[in-house]
Amino acid sequence: MGMPEPPGAIDPRDLVTVTVPTAKLLSPSVPQICVKTGMKAQCLLPTVATTTPRWAWVLILLGGWPLFAARQWLFPRQVFTLPARTFVAQRYQLAQKGLLGCFVVAGVVLLAGIVTLSPSGIVGGWFVAVVATGGWLLILPRYWVTAELDGKVVHLGAVHRIAATALERS
Repeated sequence: MGMPEPPGAIDPRDLVTVTVPTAKLLSPSVPQICVKTGMKAQCLLPTVATTTPRWAWVLILLGGWPLFAARQWLFPRQVFTLPARTFVAQRYQLAQKGLLGCFVVAGVVLLAGIVTLSPSGIVGGWFVAVVATGGWLLILPRYWVTAELDGKVVHLGAVHRIAATALERS
């Protein structure tokens, strides 16, 4: 499938945080400008905004799975489709798949450690899960925006300033 277009370098100084009303992101009038590059969008990418209480971050120490489960099923969340360039969507999805693979490896190592009663296997599985969680939280925002739900607004992080301006004006 490949990358049809070279991504170029996104200058971190061009990335900002913008607060947008939830209703605006749910409407079909979202400006069709890639939120990561500021260029004309080619596709829409599903993005989940979640409310994560500060105390919940301690769940990372349990291997990350409890944090992701809580964000999926316990905390308020909203799914939006945000405009993107095709290469941005492909890179993001590739990074997601790679990190998901790390979680699968962590699960297999943890399960093997439990079945064989191996403390080093259990600790190894836990360690791989914590590292994969860190990757999920720290690496993925390089490829796509972050979205934190806060009542009736969403805080979008790592948004290109051109897209941020368009979102604020729409």
